[in-house]
Parts: sequence; C-alpha cells; structure tokens
Amino acid sequence: MSTISNNNYYYSTSTIHSALEKAVSSLSENIACYSSDPVSDFTRNRKLSCSNLIHYILHLSNKTIQSDMMDYFLTSMTLIGIANAT
Repeated sequence: MSTISNNNYYYSTSTIHSALEKAVSSLSENIACYSSDPVSDFTRNRKLSCSNLIHYILHLSNKTIQSDMMDYFLTSMTLIGIANAT
C-alpha cells in the first residue's frame, strides 16, 4: 500500500488479487458458517467447488448464463494450461 495524497490510498492489482484470494480461501474453509445445511452443503467433490463457485459469481457479466459459463471455464482452463494441452 502506498499513499498518494492525504487520505487516498493506492492498492496494486497484485495486492487486491491476493486479498481477494485470501478472503475466498477463508470463506471456503469456513463454508459451514455460511451455508443453510452445514452437514451436507459442499461436502461432495463437484466441478464447481465452493471457491470455484465464488470466483464464477464474481466474474458474472450481463451475458447469458451459457456465455458466462463458457467464458469462465475457458479462462480457467487457459490459466492452468489445460486448453493448450489438447
């Protein structure tokens, strides 16, 4: 964090990204506190884990759900290198 003027602060994108990742990680680890049924919610392995679901919701736009899902999964696969492996 660096100061620009009196009460205005500048946060780098990496600082914001790491804070967001830390918040999502903390939420995912304590998902039972935020779910309606802590015994059964998010207990099975699914394609959309809790953290993936949160990231997906944060990336939603005004497109159709199909477009949003395709964009999200294509971006996710590209970031981890799966799209280039096929």
